[in-house]
Amino acid sequence: MTIPELKVIGVNNNQVSFEGFAINSSNNPNHVENNFIIDNLKPGEVKKFTYRFADRIINHAGAFSGTVTITVKNTLEEAMPLTVKYQDVNGNQIAEDQVINGYIGDSYDVSTEKYNLKIDGYTLKEVQGSPNGILAETPQTVTYIYEKNATKAKDVVVHYQDANGSKIADDQFFSGNVNAPYDVSTKEYQLEISGYTLEKVVGSVTGFLSEEEQTVTYVYSKLSDNEKNEDDSATIGKDKIPVNQAETPKNKGKTIMTKNKTTVSKDKSSLTADKLPKTGEIMNHSWVIIGLLVIIVAFFIAVIKHKRKK
Repeated sequence: MTIPELKVIGVNNNQVSFEGFAINSSNNPNHVENNFIIDNLKPGEVKKFTYRFADRIINHAGAFSGTVTITVKNTLEEAMPLTVKYQDVNGNQIAEDQVINGYIGDSYDVSTEKYNLKIDGYTLKEVQGSPNGILAETPQTVTYIYEKNATKAKDVVVHYQDANGSKIADDQFFSGNVNAPYDVSTKEYQLEISGYTLEKVVGSVTGFLSEEEQTVTYVYSKLSDNEKNEDDSATIGKDKIPVNQAETPKNKGKTIMTKNKTTVSKDKSSLTADKLPKTGEIMNHSWVIIGLLVIIVAFFIAVIKHKRKK
C-alpha cells in the first residue's frame, strides 16, 4: 500500500493545513474534511494521531485502505531573548548574564531567587527593566544593580620623627572605609613641635584608604640654641611667630608675638624710665636755666651802675 507524503504548510489556531488537502481529527477517522483540528495544543507541544485514508479522497481510480501516524508540532514564532544582567553602580559586570528564550507571547518572571541573586559583598540597590512581562519579537533586558558593601579600611598612621628616626611625638591615625579619601596635611596632623622645625614629609599626605596600611612620616630637625633664641624673640611685623608663648622671667620685658595679635609686656623699671627725661634732655634744660640767670644778673648790674652814675 502506498501512503502519500503529507507536508504541513501552515498552523493557525491549532488548525493544521496539509499540502493538497486538510484532515480532521474527529471521532470518525474515516472521513477526511477540509480542516484538521488539534485540540489544546500549546506552543512547543507534540501530538500524535492516527487516521485512515478513504479512497475517494486519495485515489479516485482505485480503492485501498490503511492507517498512518502523523506527528504535528505547533511551531509558533520564536521570541527574541530576554537577558538578565548583574552590574555594580559603576556599570561593571559582577555576575554572569542569564538568558530566557521562548515564543512570542510567552510570559516571563525574573523576580524569583533564580534570577534575583544574592551576591557576596554587595547589596541590591535597584532593578532596571520589567522583571515580569511577555516575550516579544524584540530583545529585552532586565538589569539588577548592586552597591558594594562598605569595607573597613586599614588606618593611615602618621609618625613624627627627628632626622635620626627617633620618635618625638605620639603617632596619629586616620580611619575610615575602603576608597574613602584621607588628608593628613592639616594642622591636626602637621604638628608644630617645640624645639624642632619641619624638614620633610615621607609618604602621601592625601589619598584614598585601602585594605593595606599606609604611613606618613613628618621628619623634623632639632633647632640649635641660637635658632631657639631667634625663634623665641620674634620681632613685631614678621611672619614667623611662636604660638602659645607665655610670659616668663626669661622673656620678661621682651616683645611677645602671637598668631593673631601682638602683645607687648614691659617691667616696672622700663615704665619708670619712660617718665624720666633722658640724659641729653637734662643737659639741654640746664643750659637754658643758666642762660636765663646770666641775663637776669647782667640786667641787675646794669641797673645798679646806672643809679651810681646819677
